Amino acid sequence: MKRTANGGFKSNYNRFAKFRGNAKARPMAGTSGMNQRDSDDEKEREYADVFTADVEMGCPYNAWKLYFPDKKFSQSVKISVKTQAVMNHFKRFKHWYDMDKVLTTYSLDLKVENFVEDEDFENEWPEWYEDLTNDPYDSFSLIGLALHTLLFEELKQKLINYQLKKMFIRPVGWRPLTDIIDIFNTKNTLVSTVGVVKKVEPIKIVYRFMSYKCKLCSAELFVRQNPLIKTLTRPSKCIAGCRAKGNFNPLISSQFTIVAPTQTVLVQEICYETDERNRSLEVQLNEEQVDTVYVGSEIVLTGVLKYRADKTSKHDGNSYVPFVETFSVFNQTGPGAAIYQSVEKKKMPDIVPILKGDPNLFKILIDSLCPIVYGREEAKAALLLALFSGFNLIKARRSNSHILLLGNPGTAKSTLMIAAASAAPRGMLVSGVIATQAGMTASVSTMGTIEAGALILSDNGVCCIDEIDKMKNIYGILLEPMEQQTVSLTKCGAVSTMPARCSIIAAANPVDNVYDENKPMIHNVNFLPQLISRFDLIVPFVDNMDVTHNDLPYFMDTRDKSMNVECEFFKNSEESQSSHWLTKAHDGNIQTIPLAALKSYIEFTQQNFHPKLSPEACQLIRDFFVEYTDIIRGNEQVNAQGPARTIESVVRLTLARARAEMLKVATVEHAHEIIELFKYTQIDIYEREAVVKDLNVKANANLNDSVNFGVIKRIKKPENVSALSKPKQMKAFIDFISNKSEEEDRNEFTRTELKAFGAEIGLKDFEDILYRLNNDGIILKTVDGYRFVSI
Repeated sequence: MKRTANGGFKSNYNRFAKFRGNAKARPMAGTSGMNQRDSDDEKEREYADVFTADVEMGCPYNAWKLYFPDKKFSQSVKISVKTQAVMNHFKRFKHWYDMDKVLTTYSLDLKVENFVEDEDFENEWPEWYEDLTNDPYDSFSLIGLALHTLLFEELKQKLINYQLKKMFIRPVGWRPLTDIIDIFNTKNTLVSTVGVVKKVEPIKIVYRFMSYKCKLCSAELFVRQNPLIKTLTRPSKCIAGCRAKGNFNPLISSQFTIVAPTQTVLVQEICYETDERNRSLEVQLNEEQVDTVYVGSEIVLTGVLKYRADKTSKHDGNSYVPFVETFSVFNQTGPGAAIYQSVEKKKMPDIVPILKGDPNLFKILIDSLCPIVYGREEAKAALLLALFSGFNLIKARRSNSHILLLGNPGTAKSTLMIAAASAAPRGMLVSGVIATQAGMTASVSTMGTIEAGALILSDNGVCCIDEIDKMKNIYGILLEPMEQQTVSLTKCGAVSTMPARCSIIAAANPVDNVYDENKPMIHNVNFLPQLISRFDLIVPFVDNMDVTHNDLPYFMDTRDKSMNVECEFFKNSEESQSSHWLTKAHDGNIQTIPLAALKSYIEFTQQNFHPKLSPEACQLIRDFFVEYTDIIRGNEQVNAQGPARTIESVVRLTLARARAEMLKVATVEHAHEIIELFKYTQIDIYEREAVVKDLNVKANANLNDSVNFGVIKRIKKPENVSALSKPKQMKAFIDFISNKSEEEDRNEFTRTELKAFGAEIGLKDFEDILYRLNNDGIILKTVDGYRFVSI
C-alpha cells in the first residue's frame, strides 16, 4: 500500500489493471456498481462512433462505409435493392442531370417529379415516397451511394484515377409545404416550408468525421465527431484486430474525413395577414448551402426537425432547442430561383379568367380595396398602383412606387394602409412612433450576427409606415432604400449591402394636425425636399364637409356589404355599363372581389406581366414633362418633384396601370389617366376644381398628339408671413395690396377689406402695421376708408 498526500492509502491494483490492456479496473470501496455500468455504457457508445474503412467481403459498393458506416452490407438487403433501383434510374435518364456539376460541387439537385415520371422506378421501389418521408437520412444516403457508384464506374472506364468524396442529395419540389407551427409536431420526418430569413449567423467549420491510421496494423478508422465538443475525438483502441491504443495518425486528405462548413439562420414565416403572429424557426445550413441566403431572402427549405441542448438555459440537460437540419435550401430571390421555379408551376388563380377583359376592371379593383371606406378613390387608385409595381417593372432603375397619404387625423389613412398591407402578397405594417433605425434596416451583434429589419423583410413586397412624421432619424432610414432599393450596413466590422426592393406606403399628419389649403404643401409637412421628391404620389386628405343625404345611405350600405362573404362582383351584371374608374356609384351598385382573390390576382400579374410603353404613351408623357417643367421652374414655394424623378414616376405608374389590366403594352389612355391622377395630387400647381372636373372625363376619349392637359390655371396663393419679422410683414402687406390694386384697378379700400387682406397673408398685428403705414404715407386714411399710394 502507498500513502497518499492526504494521509490515506491507495491500492496498486488499479495501476496493475491499467498496465494490462485487457483488464478492467475494479471499483474501489465505497463506489456503486451502477456508476461502473454507466461508465461501460459510455465506452460502448464511444466505440460505436468508431468505424473501420474496410469494405465487407462481397459488397459491390466500394463507398458503402462512406454512406452507411454503422451498417453491414450482408444485413442490408433492402438498401442494396433500392440502391440498384436508383442506379437504373440514373442510367435511363442521365440526360436529366448535370453530372459535370455534380463532380464539381459533390451535390445533386434531385427533382422529386423525376421519380414520379419514371414508371420503371415506381415498380422497382414502390414505397420510395414513404421511405423518403419517414427515413430521410438512409434514403438520401442510398441515393448518394448509387450516384457515387455510377460516377466511379464511369471514371474507372475512362482510366481516370479520381478520389470521389461523399455526394449530397438536395431534393427539389418536395410537397406538401408545411407551416412552421406544424413543423414542431413532426419527428424524424422530411418536411418542406417557405419563409423569410430574419437573422444570419457567421459561418463555422465543423468536423463531421475524422479519419485516423493505426501505426501497428495500418488500418484506417474514422470517428464521428460531436460538434458540441471543441476538441477532436480520437479512437481509444483499434477495432480492426490489433491491440493498439493511442497509436493513431490523423488522415486529413482521406475521403472519410468530412469537414463541413455550417451556418445557422433564423427563418420567419411569411405573414399573409397584418394581425398574424410571425413565428420563427432556427435552421442549420451545411456544406455548399452556407452563404447562399441573406437577411430578407424568401427561401424554400426541406429538412428534418431535430433538437440540441440549450447552452443558454440554466437547467442543464432539461432544455432543448428545436432546429431544422436542411437537405436543400433554395433562395427564390437569388441564384437558386431558376432551379426552384423550374419545378414550381404557379397555378392561375380562378379570379383571372373572370376579370380578364372586363371594361370596369380597374374600377372593380378600386372598389375591392377597403370597401368599408367610402370614397377616397384617388387614394385607393394610388395604393393599387403601388401594389402592382415592382418585380422588374423597369430594368436598371427603381421599379417600386412610393405613396404618401397626407391629411388630418381621422381621415381613414391608417385603415387604407392596413388594407393595402393585407392585399399585398408580402406586406408589413409598422408604426413610426416606436420604430428605430435597427428595427427598420438591420442590426449587427458583436459576434457578427445580422438581423433584418422591416424594410429588408419587406423585400419584393410593401412596407406600410403609419405616423411617418413622428419617426426618428427618418432621413438616415429611408433615403437609401427609397431610391437605391438597398440597405447598406457598416457596423461592428460587417460591411454589406442588402436588397430592400419594396414599395413604401406612408401616412403622415400635417403641421399642427390641420391641413391648410392656403399654404403650400411644403409648409404642411415637416419633411425635407430630398425625402418628399422620392414619393411618386402625395395624396392629400382634406375633409370634405359637403356630404349630402344621398351619400349617407350608400356609406352605411357599403359598411354592411363589406362584412358579407358573397361579393357583388360574382353576380351576373349584364346591365352594368362601362364607367370611369373614379366615378362614384351613389346607387350602391358596386362590384367587389374578396381580399384573398385580390391578393392572388396581384401576385399573378406581378410575376407574369411586364408591360412596355407604346409610342403614343411615350409622346404624351414627353409633352406633359415639358409643360410640367415650365410650370415649376423658378417657383420655390411649390413642393414639386424634380423633372427627372417626375418623368420616372409617371412611367412607373403608367406601367403599373397596364399591369393591373393584364396587358403587355401601356396605351395612351393609361398614360392620360396617370397624368390626371398626378395633377390631382399636385395641389400646389394645378387648380383643384379644374382637375377634379377633368378626372370625370372617360379615359377612352379621343386623344391626339397635341393634348390639352386642362390645367390649367396656376394658383397664386399668398405666402403666409406669420413667421416673419414685422418689417418683412409690412413689405409683404404692401406687395399684396399693390397686386390687388392692379387686378381690380382701384386704390380705395375699406378697413374691413384691409383687415381681410391681412388675415389672408397671416399678419399678426394688423392694427400696429396699419398705423405705421399710415404714418409713412403709404396707406392714407380718408373719410370713406383708406387710399393706397403706389410707391
